[in-house]
Amino acid sequence: MLKEKIILVDGNSLFFKAFYASFYSHGGHKHDKETYKDESNNGVRAFINMINILRQKTNNIVVAFDHRNTKTFRHEHDFYKAGRSKAPIDLYRQIDIAKQFLDVYGVLQLEDDRYEADDIIGIIAKKIQSTYDVDIVTGDKDLLQLVDKSINVLISKTGVTVVDKFTIDNFADKMFGLLPNQVVDLKGIMGDSSDNLKGIHGIGEKGGVKLLLKYGSFDNLMEAYADNETSSIINKIIASKDIAFLSRDMATIITTGELDIDYESDFKSAPSDIEELENFLTENNLFSLKGKLW
Repeated sequence: MLKEKIILVDGNSLFFKAFYASFYSHGGHKHDKETYKDESNNGVRAFINMINILRQKTNNIVVAFDHRNTKTFRHEHDFYKAGRSKAPIDLYRQIDIAKQFLDVYGVLQLEDDRYEADDIIGIIAKKIQSTYDVDIVTGDKDLLQLVDKSINVLISKTGVTVVDKFTIDNFADKMFGLLPNQVVDLKGIMGDSSDNLKGIHGIGEKGGVKLLLKYGSFDNLMEAYADNETSSIINKIIASKDIAFLSRDMATIITTGELDIDYESDFKSAPSDIEELENFLTENNLFSLKGKLW
């Protein structure tokens, strides 16, 4: 029996790509990025086009966003995501409009102050993988750890039309011989600059992959490195051991938890009210999309 397909969208990641791709094409490079405002809603338009393309593939779509007041165990550490450059103020205005669009378009969107968007996707994907074929659409390779027999991760290259698809069958070939459950182990070793996770100072991706191919897991490495590595590697591990464990744990996506949704009925997109949709497009200066969404 064929399973239905469901697409889980990393809303923050996809919207950021939509916004910045169109930001520069609308002259954003000529302005201060933190204060630039473009009433044309260029990012919203690009995001809507992406969602519309995905909706042609299946009616089962969920878009997960970070809650602005999210407080997970990761946020107990001040360094988490510290140092990120500030987004333009207009991005936040436009992302709110994008969320309004999803409501009007009948696509389920989720945010929860207990979880980040990655966690919401992780919880749903693992819970439904026995009944759905799951495609996760994102620009963030952190979600590669979720790849499984019925869970694929599509890394956006150009919107949602050009993607790098990771499956359980091609994963090792694409990831230097590693398996999905080794992604967080690699993060523990090499860190992640985008989230300000430090890892083991002096060991990057190439060195991390080599160690994992040799030891199999982060825990095995931490138990056996002293008898099998050169003094330079040993010294690096000893100096950064605690932060490496913490980085690994913080990079791990939550996959068990409760969400306020009905797993039997909430996933299907509801038919759009054409008049309401037309009014939304008119009010938000999105005239060019009229006729493309129905």
